Amino acid sequence: MRLEINTVLINLLSVRAGGQITRAKAFLSRIRRYDPSSKLIVLRATYTPDFADYSALGVEFVTVEFPFEHFLALQRMAWEQFFLPRLLPRLEVDVYISFGHHLPSTFPNAVYSLIGVSNLAPFSKAAWNSEGYAIRSRMFLQRQAILSSVKRASKVLALSKTCKEILVRNGVDDENIFVSPNGVEQKLCQGSSNNRLPPAYTIDRSYILYVSHFHRYKNHLRLIDAFSLLPESTRSAFKLVLVGEPFNRKYYREVLARVASKEQHQAPLKRPAGFFSHS
Repeated sequence: MRLEINTVLINLLSVRAGGQITRAKAFLSRIRRYDPSSKLIVLRATYTPDFADYSALGVEFVTVEFPFEHFLALQRMAWEQFFLPRLLPRLEVDVYISFGHHLPSTFPNAVYSLIGVSNLAPFSKAAWNSEGYAIRSRMFLQRQAILSSVKRASKVLALSKTCKEILVRNGVDDENIFVSPNGVEQKLCQGSSNNRLPPAYTIDRSYILYVSHFHRYKNHLRLIDAFSLLPESTRSAFKLVLVGEPFNRKYYREVLARVASKEQHQAPLKRPAGFFSHS
């Protein structure tokens, strides 16, 4: 049966940093190629990056303001649980899209739902074993919330085959999942005429770049250890450059300490210095 689509609501309340922003912008910039006529509404928070440029594509915005600066994830989930179901009929939404892994238990069956899954940390034994009790408890709740959401969703978007396999092993219907990996922007493949870094981050040789915010499950420590095992000729020819926001400050300090330890004995790594962008 063909789905009649008049209004699509895209939930970007969870979009704050990193790949979430990249995926959201790429999705909004392309959606009109495949759906030129539906009414598109973006649900955003006051902290969500500015997507005003997409208004020219006929995208409308609904902004949600949360009262507290902390516990934003809990506030978002509570809002989606109690207020989102009331908003859907008012906006006459036919299709609901969210890349935030969460579909509230109060979500109406009459609305077609597409839920994206990209965070596999709650399903990783290595990530689980590397964290303390508090983080493990949160990961357990995340795991349960993800599985509950995708089992009720109309369709599930997995960003890798591994992601799909993990969801299927946990009881999600194989036929409800489709895989769409992250792509690479063509303009990035073509290079840039303005690729200079700020003076504080000048790199004097070829380098290996790892771009990821500092969370323990991102495995910076393992990468540093692996780099230190490379032949001396390789380590002298290349620097290892880590770029990201230190969201987990304790883990970030551990990364700095590991870099300092390796620098005492081997060719230097580029000391991570938080997030920076090309200028």
